[in-house]
Amino acid sequence: MRRLVVLLLLASATPSQASAPQVLDAMKLEVQRAMSRLRIEGLDAPYFVSLRMDDSAIQRFSTAFGSAISEDRWRLRQAQAIVRVGSPALDQTNFAVEPDYSELDFIGVNIPLGDDEKSLRQAFWLAIDRAYTSALGQLSKKKGYLEKHPQENYPADFLPPAEKTSLILPAAPAVQIEPYEEYVRKLSEALRQQSFLTEGQVNLQIVDRSQYYVDSEENQHLRPEQLVTLTIRLAVFTNDWYPMRQQLSWVRRLPNELPSPDAALAEVRKKVGYVQACRAAEPVEEYVGPVVFSGQAACRLFLDILGRGLGTAREPLSDREGMYSRRSEGERGFLAKRFGQRILPPSFDVWDRPSLKEFGHVLLAGYLPVDDEGARSLDVQLVNQGRLVALPMRRTATKKYAEPNGHARGSVYSFPESDVDSAVTNLLIEDKQGLPAGAFLDRAVEVAEAQGKEELLVLTALRDFPGTDWYDARSYFGDEQASRRLISEPGEAYLLDVKTRERRPVWGLTFSDADERVLSDIVAATRETTLGQWLSPDGLSNDVPVSIVAPDVLIEEMPLERFNMQRLRAPSLDMPPLDAPKAK
Repeated sequence: MRRLVVLLLLASATPSQASAPQVLDAMKLEVQRAMSRLRIEGLDAPYFVSLRMDDSAIQRFSTAFGSAISEDRWRLRQAQAIVRVGSPALDQTNFAVEPDYSELDFIGVNIPLGDDEKSLRQAFWLAIDRAYTSALGQLSKKKGYLEKHPQENYPADFLPPAEKTSLILPAAPAVQIEPYEEYVRKLSEALRQQSFLTEGQVNLQIVDRSQYYVDSEENQHLRPEQLVTLTIRLAVFTNDWYPMRQQLSWVRRLPNELPSPDAALAEVRKKVGYVQACRAAEPVEEYVGPVVFSGQAACRLFLDILGRGLGTAREPLSDREGMYSRRSEGERGFLAKRFGQRILPPSFDVWDRPSLKEFGHVLLAGYLPVDDEGARSLDVQLVNQGRLVALPMRRTATKKYAEPNGHARGSVYSFPESDVDSAVTNLLIEDKQGLPAGAFLDRAVEVAEAQGKEELLVLTALRDFPGTDWYDARSYFGDEQASRRLISEPGEAYLLDVKTRERRPVWGLTFSDADERVLSDIVAATRETTLGQWLSPDGLSNDVPVSIVAPDVLIEEMPLERFNMQRLRAPSLDMPPLDAPKAK
Protein backbone atom coordinates (compact mmCIF):
# COMPACT_ATOMS: atom_id res chain seq x y z
CA MET A 1 0.00 0.00 0.00
CA ARG A 2 1.30 3.42 -0.90
CA ARG A 3 2.28 5.56 2.06
CA LEU A 4 0.13 8.62 2.84
CA VAL A 5 2.33 11.68 3.20
CA VAL A 6 0.83 14.78 4.80
CA LEU A 7 3.23 17.62 4.10
CA LEU A 8 1.40 20.32 6.02
CA LEU A 9 -2.14 20.62 7.36
CA LEU A 10 -4.16 23.79 7.22
CA ALA A 11 -4.27 25.26 10.70
CA SER A 12 -6.64 28.13 10.10
CA ALA A 13 -8.19 29.72 7.06
CA THR A 14 -6.80 33.07 5.99
CA PRO A 15 -9.19 35.65 4.47
CA SER A 16 -8.13 34.71 0.92
CA GLN A 17 -8.85 31.04 1.66
CA ALA A 18 -12.05 31.39 3.66
CA SER A 19 -13.91 29.19 1.18
CA ALA A 20 -11.13 26.58 0.84
CA PRO A 21 -12.96 23.73 2.62
CA GLN A 22 -16.14 24.29 0.58
CA VAL A 23 -14.21 24.42 -2.69
CA LEU A 24 -12.24 21.26 -1.95
CA ASP A 25 -15.38 19.42 -0.81
CA ALA A 26 -17.22 20.41 -3.99
CA MET A 27 -14.29 19.20 -6.11
CA LYS A 28 -14.08 15.88 -4.26
CA LEU A 29 -17.81 15.24 -4.60
CA GLU A 30 -17.79 15.80 -8.36
CA VAL A 31 -14.66 13.69 -8.88
CA GLN A 32 -16.20 10.84 -6.88
CA ARG A 33 -19.49 11.15 -8.74
CA ALA A 34 -17.71 11.07 -12.10
CA MET A 35 -15.74 7.96 -11.21
CA SER A 36 -18.87 6.09 -10.13
CA ARG A 37 -21.42 7.30 -12.69
CA LEU A 38 -19.79 9.02 -15.69
CA ARG A 39 -19.99 6.71 -18.70
CA ILE A 40 -21.55 6.37 -22.15
CA GLU A 41 -22.92 2.94 -23.01
CA GLY A 42 -20.53 0.98 -25.18
CA LEU A 43 -17.62 3.37 -24.58
CA ASP A 44 -14.79 3.53 -22.06
CA ALA A 45 -15.50 4.78 -18.57
CA PRO A 46 -12.92 7.04 -16.89
CA TYR A 47 -10.14 5.32 -15.00
CA PHE A 48 -8.79 8.63 -13.63
CA VAL A 49 -10.31 12.07 -13.02
CA SER A 50 -8.69 15.22 -11.66
CA LEU A 51 -9.82 18.79 -11.09
CA ARG A 52 -7.39 21.69 -10.88
CA MET A 53 -8.50 25.25 -10.18
CA ASP A 54 -6.51 28.49 -10.09
CA ASP A 55 -7.91 31.23 -7.87
CA SER A 56 -6.01 34.36 -8.91
CA ALA A 57 -6.00 37.98 -7.80
CA ILE A 58 -4.00 40.15 -10.21
CA GLN A 59 -2.90 43.78 -9.82
CA ARG A 60 -1.08 45.79 -12.48
CA PHE A 61 0.26 49.34 -12.54
CA SER A 62 1.97 50.85 -15.60
CA THR A 63 3.61 54.22 -16.18
CA ALA A 64 5.26 55.98 -19.12
CA PHE A 65 7.77 58.78 -18.54
CA GLY A 66 6.47 59.35 -15.02
CA SER A 67 2.74 59.30 -15.78
CA ALA A 68 0.33 56.47 -15.02
CA ILE A 69 -1.08 54.87 -18.16
CA SER A 70 -3.05 51.95 -16.70
CA GLU A 71 -4.09 50.48 -13.38
CA ASP A 72 -5.89 47.15 -13.35
CA ARG A 73 -7.14 44.85 -10.64
CA TRP A 74 -9.20 41.71 -11.07
CA ARG A 75 -9.84 38.29 -9.61
CA LEU A 76 -10.89 35.13 -11.38
CA ARG A 77 -11.18 31.41 -10.90
CA GLN A 78 -10.50 29.04 -13.77
CA ALA A 79 -10.61 25.25 -13.61
CA GLN A 80 -9.59 22.38 -15.83
CA ALA A 81 -10.65 18.77 -15.60
CA ILE A 82 -8.47 15.90 -16.78
CA VAL A 83 -10.39 12.72 -17.57
CA ARG A 84 -8.38 9.71 -18.69
CA VAL A 85 -10.09 6.90 -20.55
CA GLY A 86 -8.65 3.57 -21.66
CA SER A 87 -5.94 2.35 -19.31
CA PRO A 88 -2.69 3.64 -17.82
CA ALA A 89 -0.84 1.64 -20.47
CA LEU A 90 -2.77 3.31 -23.30
CA ASP A 91 -5.12 6.26 -22.92
CA GLN A 92 -5.96 9.33 -25.01
CA THR A 93 -2.95 11.42 -23.95
CA ASN A 94 0.44 11.80 -25.64
CA PHE A 95 -1.30 12.26 -28.97
CA ALA A 96 -1.48 15.65 -30.70
CA VAL A 97 -4.33 16.66 -32.99
CA GLU A 98 -5.38 19.95 -34.50
CA PRO A 99 -7.45 21.80 -31.87
CA ASP A 100 -11.13 22.21 -32.66
CA TYR A 101 -11.54 25.97 -32.41
CA SER A 102 -15.31 25.58 -32.43
CA GLU A 103 -14.90 24.17 -28.92
CA LEU A 104 -12.93 27.02 -27.37
CA ASP A 105 -14.92 26.68 -24.15
CA PHE A 106 -12.66 23.68 -23.46
CA ILE A 107 -9.86 26.13 -22.75
CA GLY A 108 -11.10 26.73 -19.24
CA VAL A 109 -14.26 26.90 -17.18
CA ASN A 110 -15.08 29.98 -15.13
CA ILE A 111 -15.72 29.07 -11.49
CA PRO A 112 -17.86 31.16 -9.12
CA LEU A 113 -15.88 33.28 -6.69
CA GLY A 114 -18.11 32.45 -3.73
CA ASP A 115 -18.47 29.26 -1.69
CA ASP A 116 -21.98 28.19 -2.70
CA GLU A 117 -21.74 24.42 -3.07
CA LYS A 118 -24.39 24.06 -5.77
CA SER A 119 -22.89 26.65 -8.13
CA LEU A 120 -19.37 25.29 -7.54
CA ARG A 121 -20.41 21.71 -8.25
CA GLN A 122 -22.31 22.74 -11.37
CA ALA A 123 -19.17 24.38 -12.81
CA PHE A 124 -16.95 21.41 -11.89
CA TRP A 125 -19.49 19.00 -13.38
CA LEU A 126 -19.45 20.93 -16.65
CA ALA A 127 -15.65 20.87 -16.82
CA ILE A 128 -15.52 17.11 -16.20
CA ASP A 129 -18.28 16.32 -18.70
CA ARG A 130 -16.57 18.31 -21.46
CA ALA A 131 -13.21 16.71 -20.72
CA TYR A 132 -14.76 13.22 -20.85
CA THR A 133 -16.34 13.84 -24.26
CA SER A 134 -13.05 15.19 -25.59
CA ALA A 135 -11.10 12.25 -24.16
CA LEU A 136 -13.33 9.69 -25.89
CA GLY A 137 -12.85 11.35 -29.26
CA GLN A 138 -9.12 11.64 -28.69
CA LEU A 139 -8.77 7.98 -27.74
CA SER A 140 -10.65 6.89 -30.85
CA LYS A 141 -8.34 8.92 -33.08
CA LYS A 142 -5.27 7.64 -31.28
CA LYS A 143 -6.28 3.99 -31.61
CA GLY A 144 -6.95 4.54 -35.31
CA TYR A 145 -3.50 6.06 -35.72
CA LEU A 146 -1.81 3.18 -33.88
CA GLU A 147 -3.53 0.62 -36.09
CA LYS A 148 -1.91 2.24 -39.12
CA HIS A 149 1.36 3.07 -37.35
CA PRO A 150 2.17 0.32 -34.81
CA GLN A 151 4.65 1.38 -32.13
CA GLU A 152 7.32 -0.92 -30.73
CA ASN A 153 7.85 -0.78 -26.97
CA TYR A 154 5.11 1.79 -26.53
CA PRO A 155 5.75 3.50 -23.14
CA ALA A 156 2.99 3.75 -20.56
CA ASP A 157 0.82 6.85 -20.83
CA PHE A 158 0.26 7.22 -17.09
CA LEU A 159 2.49 6.07 -14.24
CA PRO A 160 1.43 5.62 -10.60
CA PRO A 161 2.78 8.13 -8.09
CA ALA A 162 5.27 6.91 -5.53
CA GLU A 163 2.89 7.89 -2.74
CA LYS A 164 -0.37 9.62 -2.03
CA THR A 165 0.11 13.28 -1.28
CA SER A 166 -1.93 15.76 0.71
CA LEU A 167 -0.59 19.29 0.87
CA ILE A 168 -2.68 22.12 2.32
CA LEU A 169 -0.67 25.32 2.74
CA PRO A 170 -1.92 28.57 4.30
CA ALA A 171 -1.91 31.62 2.08
CA ALA A 172 0.50 34.47 2.66
CA PRO A 173 -1.04 37.85 3.56
CA ALA A 174 -2.37 39.63 0.50
CA VAL A 175 -0.16 42.43 -0.85
CA GLN A 176 -1.64 45.71 -2.08
CA ILE A 177 0.01 47.42 -5.03
CA GLU A 178 -0.65 51.02 -3.92
CA PRO A 179 2.40 51.34 -1.61
CA TYR A 180 4.65 50.43 -4.57
CA GLU A 181 3.15 52.85 -7.10
CA GLU A 182 5.46 55.68 -6.03
CA TYR A 183 8.41 53.30 -6.50
CA VAL A 184 7.27 52.67 -10.08
CA ARG A 185 6.71 56.37 -10.77
CA LYS A 186 10.19 57.24 -9.52
CA LEU A 187 11.78 54.78 -11.94
CA SER A 188 9.61 56.03 -14.77
CA GLU A 189 10.45 59.68 -14.07
CA ALA A 190 14.15 58.83 -14.37
CA LEU A 191 13.46 57.80 -17.97
CA ARG A 192 11.71 61.11 -18.56
CA GLN A 193 15.06 62.82 -18.14
CA GLN A 194 16.40 61.02 -21.23
CA SER A 195 14.94 63.09 -24.06
CA PHE A 196 16.27 60.76 -26.79
CA LEU A 197 14.09 57.83 -25.65
CA THR A 198 10.94 57.11 -27.65
CA GLU A 199 9.58 54.76 -24.99
CA GLY A 200 10.17 54.65 -21.26
CA GLN A 201 7.68 52.34 -19.64
CA VAL A 202 7.70 50.76 -16.19
CA ASN A 203 5.23 47.97 -15.36
CA LEU A 204 4.57 46.28 -12.02
CA GLN A 205 2.41 43.18 -11.66
CA ILE A 206 1.52 41.37 -8.43
CA VAL A 207 -0.21 37.99 -8.66
CA ASP A 208 -1.70 36.18 -5.66
CA ARG A 209 -2.70 32.72 -6.77
CA SER A 210 -3.94 29.59 -5.00
CA GLN A 211 -4.15 26.30 -6.83
CA TYR A 212 -6.72 23.74 -5.69
CA TYR A 213 -6.24 20.13 -6.82
CA VAL A 214 -8.20 16.91 -6.24
CA ASP A 215 -8.03 13.59 -8.08
CA SER A 216 -9.60 10.15 -7.98
CA GLU A 217 -6.48 8.65 -6.38
CA GLU A 218 -7.10 10.71 -3.23
CA ASN A 219 -4.28 13.15 -3.91
CA GLN A 220 -5.10 16.73 -3.04
CA HIS A 221 -3.40 20.05 -2.52
CA LEU A 222 -4.00 23.72 -1.92
CA ARG A 223 -0.85 25.52 -3.05
CA PRO A 224 -0.67 29.33 -2.76
CA GLU A 225 2.02 31.43 -4.41
CA GLN A 226 2.80 35.09 -4.94
CA LEU A 227 4.69 36.34 -7.97
CA VAL A 228 5.86 39.91 -8.55
CA THR A 229 7.18 41.14 -11.89
CA LEU A 230 8.83 44.52 -12.50
CA THR A 231 9.57 45.32 -16.14
CA ILE A 232 11.29 48.41 -17.55
CA ARG A 233 11.21 48.93 -21.32
CA LEU A 234 13.28 51.44 -23.25
CA ALA A 235 13.05 52.30 -26.94
CA VAL A 236 15.19 54.49 -29.15
CA PHE A 237 15.96 55.11 -32.79
CA THR A 238 19.58 54.97 -33.80
CA ASN A 239 21.06 57.87 -35.73
CA ASP A 240 20.29 55.93 -38.92
CA TRP A 241 16.67 55.32 -37.82
CA TYR A 242 16.92 51.69 -36.89
CA PRO A 243 14.56 50.72 -34.01
CA MET A 244 16.28 49.45 -30.88
CA ARG A 245 14.71 48.35 -27.62
CA GLN A 246 16.04 47.17 -24.29
CA GLN A 247 14.40 45.64 -21.25
CA LEU A 248 15.15 45.18 -17.58
CA SER A 249 13.04 42.77 -15.55
CA TRP A 250 12.88 41.31 -12.07
CA VAL A 251 10.74 38.33 -11.04
CA ARG A 252 10.35 37.88 -7.30
CA ARG A 253 8.07 36.12 -4.84
CA LEU A 254 7.42 39.25 -2.76
CA PRO A 255 7.48 42.98 -3.56
CA ASN A 256 9.94 43.70 -0.76
CA GLU A 257 12.49 41.53 -2.58
CA LEU A 258 12.60 43.94 -5.52
CA PRO A 259 15.78 46.04 -5.67
CA SER A 260 15.79 49.24 -3.66
CA PRO A 261 14.88 52.41 -5.58
CA ASP A 262 18.55 53.44 -5.67
CA ALA A 263 19.69 50.01 -6.87
CA ALA A 264 16.99 49.88 -9.54
CA LEU A 265 17.83 53.41 -10.68
CA ALA A 266 21.49 52.43 -10.98
CA GLU A 267 20.49 49.57 -13.30
CA VAL A 268 18.27 51.91 -15.31
CA ARG A 269 21.08 54.45 -15.74
CA LYS A 270 23.44 51.69 -16.80
CA LYS A 271 20.97 50.46 -19.42
CA VAL A 272 20.30 54.01 -20.63
CA GLY A 273 24.05 54.56 -20.98
CA TYR A 274 24.33 51.42 -23.09
CA VAL A 275 21.45 52.50 -25.34
CA GLN A 276 22.86 56.01 -25.70
CA ALA A 277 26.28 54.67 -26.70
CA CYS A 278 24.80 52.25 -29.24
CA ARG A 279 22.45 54.70 -30.94
CA ALA A 280 25.36 56.74 -32.26
CA ALA A 281 27.35 53.69 -33.42
CA GLU A 282 27.08 51.66 -36.59
CA PRO A 283 25.86 48.07 -36.11
CA VAL A 284 28.51 45.36 -36.11
CA GLU A 285 28.44 43.45 -39.39
CA GLU A 286 29.69 40.08 -38.12
CA TYR A 287 31.74 38.33 -35.46
CA VAL A 288 33.32 34.87 -35.37
CA GLY A 289 35.28 33.94 -32.29
CA PRO A 290 35.06 33.23 -28.56
CA VAL A 291 31.99 34.51 -26.74
CA VAL A 292 31.53 35.14 -23.01
CA PHE A 293 28.01 34.78 -21.60
CA SER A 294 27.94 36.73 -18.35
CA GLY A 295 25.28 37.29 -15.67
CA GLN A 296 21.75 37.31 -17.07
CA ALA A 297 23.03 36.18 -20.47
CA ALA A 298 24.54 33.03 -18.96
CA CYS A 299 21.33 32.19 -17.08
CA ARG A 300 19.25 32.77 -20.21
CA LEU A 301 21.58 30.59 -22.29
CA PHE A 302 21.03 27.64 -19.96
CA LEU A 303 17.31 28.33 -19.77
CA ASP A 304 16.98 28.37 -23.57
CA ILE A 305 18.87 25.11 -24.03
CA LEU A 306 18.35 23.07 -20.86
CA GLY A 307 15.02 24.58 -19.80
CA ARG A 308 13.41 24.14 -23.20
CA GLY A 309 15.41 21.07 -24.17
CA LEU A 310 14.58 19.04 -21.08
CA GLY A 311 10.90 20.00 -20.85
CA THR A 312 8.32 17.85 -22.67
CA ALA A 313 10.50 14.77 -22.30
CA ARG A 314 8.01 12.67 -24.26
CA GLU A 315 7.16 13.78 -27.77
CA PRO A 316 3.50 13.00 -28.51
CA LEU A 317 2.42 11.03 -31.52
CA SER A 318 0.64 13.02 -34.19
CA ASP A 319 -1.34 12.23 -37.32
CA ARG A 320 -0.35 15.60 -38.75
CA GLU A 321 3.19 16.44 -39.82
CA GLY A 322 4.54 19.40 -37.86
CA MET A 323 1.66 19.32 -35.37
CA TYR A 324 3.91 18.67 -32.40
CA SER A 325 6.25 21.55 -33.10
CA ARG A 326 3.35 24.00 -33.48
CA ARG A 327 1.75 22.76 -30.29
CA SER A 328 4.98 22.85 -28.31
CA GLU A 329 6.16 26.34 -29.22
CA GLY A 330 9.33 25.31 -31.00
CA GLU A 331 9.98 21.63 -30.33
CA ARG A 332 10.56 21.53 -26.61
CA GLY A 333 12.20 18.37 -25.33
CA PHE A 334 14.88 18.13 -28.01
CA LEU A 335 17.48 16.98 -25.45
CA ALA A 336 15.50 13.89 -24.40
CA LYS A 337 16.84 12.04 -27.44
CA ARG A 338 20.34 12.52 -26.02
CA PHE A 339 19.57 10.73 -22.76
CA GLY A 340 22.74 9.02 -21.48
CA GLN A 341 24.99 11.14 -23.70
CA ARG A 342 27.36 13.95 -22.82
CA ILE A 343 25.79 17.39 -23.33
CA LEU A 344 28.22 19.46 -21.22
CA PRO A 345 31.93 19.28 -20.37
CA PRO A 346 32.78 16.50 -17.85
CA SER A 347 33.28 19.02 -15.04
CA PHE A 348 29.61 20.12 -15.13
CA ASP A 349 26.75 18.92 -12.93
CA VAL A 350 23.15 20.09 -13.22
CA TRP A 351 20.41 19.71 -10.60
CA ASP A 352 16.76 20.58 -10.62
CA ARG A 353 15.80 21.33 -7.02
CA PRO A 354 12.10 22.22 -6.67
CA SER A 355 12.47 21.95 -2.88
CA LEU A 356 14.95 24.85 -2.75
CA LYS A 357 13.14 27.89 -1.34
CA GLU A 358 15.80 30.58 -1.60
CA PHE A 359 19.19 31.44 -3.03
CA GLY A 360 21.31 34.32 -1.76
CA HIS A 361 18.46 35.51 0.50
CA VAL A 362 16.09 35.71 -2.50
CA LEU A 363 13.01 33.47 -2.55
CA LEU A 364 13.10 31.32 -5.67
CA ALA A 365 10.27 31.66 -8.16
CA GLY A 366 10.68 28.03 -9.20
CA TYR A 367 10.03 26.60 -5.73
CA LEU A 368 7.44 23.84 -6.16
CA PRO A 369 6.46 21.57 -3.24
CA VAL A 370 3.85 19.70 -5.29
CA ASP A 371 3.29 19.73 -9.05
CA ASP A 372 0.24 20.23 -11.26
CA GLU A 373 -0.58 16.51 -11.25
CA GLY A 374 -0.73 16.40 -7.47
CA ALA A 375 2.63 14.62 -7.08
CA ARG A 376 5.28 15.71 -4.61
CA SER A 377 8.11 17.46 -6.45
CA LEU A 378 11.47 15.72 -6.02
CA ASP A 379 15.00 17.02 -6.41
CA VAL A 380 16.77 15.28 -9.29
CA GLN A 381 20.28 15.41 -10.73
CA LEU A 382 19.84 15.88 -14.47
CA VAL A 383 23.48 16.00 -15.56
CA ASN A 384 26.33 14.12 -13.90
CA GLN A 385 29.87 14.76 -15.14
CA GLY A 386 28.48 16.26 -18.30
CA ARG A 387 26.14 13.37 -19.13
CA LEU A 388 22.35 13.59 -19.20
CA VAL A 389 21.28 11.02 -16.61
CA ALA A 390 17.71 12.04 -15.74
CA LEU A 391 14.80 14.15 -16.97
CA PRO A 392 12.25 16.37 -15.23
CA MET A 393 9.20 14.12 -15.51
CA ARG A 394 5.47 14.18 -15.13
CA ARG A 395 3.49 10.96 -14.69
CA THR A 396 4.28 9.51 -18.08
CA ALA A 397 7.05 7.30 -19.40
CA THR A 398 9.48 7.55 -22.28
CA LYS A 399 11.13 4.59 -23.95
CA LYS A 400 14.33 5.30 -22.02
CA TYR A 401 13.03 6.79 -18.79
CA ALA A 402 10.03 6.00 -16.57
CA GLU A 403 10.59 7.74 -13.24
CA PRO A 404 8.05 10.51 -12.53
CA ASN A 405 9.50 13.08 -10.16
CA GLY A 406 6.83 15.75 -9.74
CA HIS A 407 7.77 18.18 -12.53
CA ALA A 408 4.37 18.50 -14.22
CA ARG A 409 3.43 22.08 -15.05
CA GLY A 410 0.43 23.28 -16.99
CA SER A 411 -2.24 25.87 -17.46
CA VAL A 412 -5.95 25.76 -16.81
CA TYR A 413 -6.29 27.70 -20.07
CA SER A 414 -5.13 24.84 -22.33
CA PHE A 415 -7.08 22.18 -24.18
CA PRO A 416 -7.65 18.95 -22.23
CA GLU A 417 -5.50 16.96 -24.65
CA SER A 418 -2.55 19.29 -23.90
CA ASP A 419 -3.23 19.15 -20.15
CA VAL A 420 0.20 19.36 -18.49
CA ASP A 421 3.81 18.93 -19.50
CA SER A 422 7.12 18.36 -17.78
CA ALA A 423 9.24 21.42 -17.02
CA VAL A 424 12.24 22.49 -14.96
CA THR A 425 11.75 24.44 -11.73
CA ASN A 426 14.98 25.55 -9.97
CA LEU A 427 17.86 24.70 -12.31
CA LEU A 428 21.32 24.79 -10.70
CA ILE A 429 24.39 24.56 -12.94
CA GLU A 430 27.82 24.00 -11.44
CA ASP A 431 31.30 23.66 -12.94
CA LYS A 432 33.52 21.81 -10.48
CA GLN A 433 36.54 23.37 -12.20
CA GLY A 434 35.10 26.88 -12.11
CA LEU A 435 37.60 29.76 -12.04
CA PRO A 436 37.67 32.99 -10.02
CA ALA A 437 36.43 35.96 -12.03
CA GLY A 438 39.92 37.31 -12.75
CA ALA A 439 41.31 33.97 -13.87
CA PHE A 440 38.21 33.41 -16.01
CA LEU A 441 38.78 36.68 -17.87
CA ASP A 442 42.47 35.79 -18.35
CA ARG A 443 41.39 32.48 -19.88
CA ALA A 444 38.94 34.21 -22.22
CA VAL A 445 41.63 36.63 -23.42
CA GLU A 446 44.02 33.73 -23.91
CA VAL A 447 41.52 31.89 -26.13
CA ALA A 448 40.85 35.07 -28.15
CA GLU A 449 44.57 35.71 -28.69
CA ALA A 450 45.09 32.09 -29.77
CA GLN A 451 42.50 32.71 -32.50
CA GLY A 452 44.22 35.91 -33.57
CA LYS A 453 41.38 38.10 -32.29
CA GLU A 454 41.97 41.67 -31.17
CA GLU A 455 38.57 41.89 -29.49
CA LEU A 456 36.45 39.45 -27.50
CA LEU A 457 32.63 39.46 -27.56
CA VAL A 458 30.99 39.64 -24.12
CA LEU A 459 27.21 39.23 -23.81
CA THR A 460 25.73 40.48 -20.54
CA ALA A 461 22.03 40.15 -21.44
CA LEU A 462 19.90 38.15 -23.86
CA ARG A 463 16.40 39.06 -24.88
CA ASP A 464 13.53 37.25 -23.22
CA PHE A 465 12.19 35.30 -26.22
CA PRO A 466 14.27 33.04 -28.47
CA GLY A 467 14.16 34.56 -31.94
CA THR A 468 10.60 35.84 -31.66
CA ASP A 469 11.04 39.13 -29.83
CA TRP A 470 8.16 41.25 -31.06
CA TYR A 471 10.15 44.46 -31.03
CA ASP A 472 13.00 43.23 -33.24
CA ALA A 473 12.42 44.57 -36.72
CA ARG A 474 13.79 41.39 -38.29
CA SER A 475 10.97 39.41 -36.66
CA TYR A 476 8.43 42.13 -37.31
CA PHE A 477 9.27 42.21 -40.99
CA GLY A 478 8.84 38.47 -41.43
CA ASP A 479 12.29 36.93 -41.11
CA GLU A 480 11.26 33.26 -40.80
CA GLN A 481 14.75 32.25 -39.76
CA ALA A 482 14.31 34.39 -36.64
CA SER A 483 11.48 32.18 -35.40
CA ARG A 484 13.70 29.12 -35.52
CA ARG A 485 16.56 30.38 -33.37
CA LEU A 486 17.22 28.24 -30.32
CA ILE A 487 19.09 30.83 -28.26
CA SER A 488 17.60 34.22 -27.43
CA GLU A 489 18.96 37.19 -29.31
CA PRO A 490 21.82 39.25 -27.82
CA GLY A 491 20.34 42.10 -25.80
CA GLU A 492 23.42 43.81 -24.37
CA ALA A 493 26.81 43.20 -25.99
CA TYR A 494 30.36 44.54 -25.68
CA LEU A 495 33.64 44.04 -27.51
CA LEU A 496 36.54 43.75 -25.08
CA ASP A 497 40.02 44.78 -26.22
CA VAL A 498 42.28 41.82 -25.41
CA LYS A 499 45.25 44.12 -24.70
CA THR A 500 43.77 46.98 -22.73
CA ARG A 501 40.81 45.02 -21.27
CA GLU A 502 38.58 48.00 -22.08
CA ARG A 503 35.18 47.28 -23.56
CA ARG A 504 32.91 49.21 -25.90
CA PRO A 505 29.14 48.75 -26.33
CA VAL A 506 28.04 47.26 -29.66
CA TRP A 507 24.72 46.27 -31.20
CA GLY A 508 23.20 44.68 -34.30
CA LEU A 509 24.43 41.09 -33.88
CA THR A 510 22.41 37.88 -33.93
CA PHE A 511 23.42 34.22 -33.74
CA SER A 512 23.81 32.79 -37.23
CA ASP A 513 24.20 29.17 -36.10
CA ALA A 514 23.53 28.26 -32.47
CA ASP A 515 21.98 25.12 -31.03
CA GLU A 516 22.44 22.80 -28.06
CA ARG A 517 25.92 21.83 -29.25
CA VAL A 518 27.33 25.13 -27.99
CA LEU A 519 27.23 23.71 -24.45
CA SER A 520 29.84 21.14 -25.46
CA ASP A 521 32.07 24.00 -26.63
CA ILE A 522 32.32 25.56 -23.17
CA VAL A 523 36.02 25.88 -22.34
CA ALA A 524 35.80 27.76 -19.04
CA ALA A 525 33.31 28.88 -16.41
CA THR A 526 33.37 30.98 -13.27
CA ARG A 527 33.20 29.69 -9.75
CA GLU A 528 30.67 32.40 -8.89
CA THR A 529 27.07 32.06 -10.07
CA THR A 530 24.19 34.40 -10.94
CA LEU A 531 20.46 33.98 -10.27
CA GLY A 532 18.02 34.58 -13.13
CA GLN A 533 14.22 34.20 -12.85
CA TRP A 534 11.51 34.22 -15.51
CA LEU A 535 7.80 33.64 -16.04
CA SER A 536 6.52 31.65 -19.01
CA PRO A 537 9.96 31.27 -20.58
CA ASP A 538 8.99 28.82 -23.32
CA GLY A 539 5.33 29.18 -24.10
CA LEU A 540 4.32 26.27 -21.86
CA SER A 541 1.55 28.13 -20.07
CA ASN A 542 0.67 31.35 -18.30
CA ASP A 543 2.97 32.50 -15.52
CA VAL A 544 4.95 29.29 -15.01
CA PRO A 545 7.98 30.48 -12.99
CA VAL A 546 11.50 29.11 -13.32
CA SER A 547 14.79 29.97 -11.59
CA ILE A 548 18.26 29.46 -13.06
CA VAL A 549 21.51 29.60 -11.06
CA ALA A 550 24.45 29.52 -13.47
CA PRO A 551 28.10 30.54 -13.80
CA ASP A 552 29.50 32.79 -16.52
CA VAL A 553 30.73 30.63 -19.39
CA LEU A 554 33.17 30.97 -22.28
CA ILE A 555 32.20 29.38 -25.60
CA GLU A 556 35.30 28.65 -27.67
CA GLU A 557 33.85 29.91 -30.95
CA MET A 558 30.48 31.13 -32.20
CA PRO A 559 29.47 32.86 -35.45
CA LEU A 560 27.26 35.94 -35.27
CA GLU A 561 25.89 38.04 -38.10
CA ARG A 562 24.12 41.36 -38.46
CA PHE A 563 20.39 41.64 -37.78
CA ASN A 564 18.26 41.77 -40.88
CA MET A 565 16.72 45.01 -39.59
CA GLN A 566 14.71 47.51 -41.58
CA ARG A 567 15.51 51.20 -41.48
CA LEU A 568 12.40 53.25 -40.75
CA ARG A 569 11.36 56.62 -42.08
CA ALA A 570 12.37 59.51 -39.86
CA PRO A 571 9.46 61.30 -38.14
CA SER A 572 8.32 64.51 -39.83
CA LEU A 573 8.44 66.38 -36.53
CA ASP A 574 11.03 66.14 -33.77
CA MET A 575 10.04 64.55 -30.46
CA PRO A 576 8.87 66.97 -27.76
CA PRO A 577 11.53 67.79 -25.14
CA LEU A 578 10.30 65.63 -22.28
CA ASP A 579 13.06 66.84 -19.97
CA ALA A 580 12.22 70.54 -20.48
CA PRO A 581 10.69 72.51 -17.58
CA LYS A 582 6.94 72.77 -17.52
CA ALA A 583 5.40 75.79 -19.20
CA LYS A 584 4.19 78.49 -16.83
